[in-house]
Amino acid sequence: MLGLDGAGKTQLLYQLQAQNQIISQPTTRVNVQTIHLQNNSSISVWDMGGHPQLRVLWFYYLQNTQIVIYVVDSADRDPNRIQQSKNELERLLNHQELENIPFIILFNKTDLPQAMNIEEIQEKFNITIGSKQTVTSHKIIATQITAISNTCVKEEVIKLLEKVIFE
Repeated sequence: MLGLDGAGKTQLLYQLQAQNQIISQPTTRVNVQTIHLQNNSSISVWDMGGHPQLRVLWFYYLQNTQIVIYVVDSADRDPNRIQQSKNELERLLNHQELENIPFIILFNKTDLPQAMNIEEIQEKFNITIGSKQTVTSHKIIATQITAISNTCVKEEVIKLLEKVIFE
């Protein structure tokens, strides 16, 4: 699970495990958790810190990756941060180690009043929300979520994971 710092990756990970705690501190190391899917299988999710100094380490952990979950803070309207997030996503999509690996792109924090709407997200990231698409060699599903206040986020993300993994 990758994305810039403050995107809500760790909060989302804990929601996927049905832990209702609020995370307010940045991830400074790799956080590995197991997520149980609905068909009695499970996956290990590696939550990687998104601070600029930690982003350079992402590529050391890509071996044997089966899916990338990329989280974007849709409420962060700073043009520099939007461009950074887009650049990091493009870097991942173009990385040789991730060739043919599916991506789930989650635009988080949609409950906040300053969050970008669907049209803005699609324009800024050149991605269609809500449909399966292929970009370079990757199958991609992009959607909007709210990791903190949405009680259904676990079910929604697990359905996306199962759709990408098993279809």
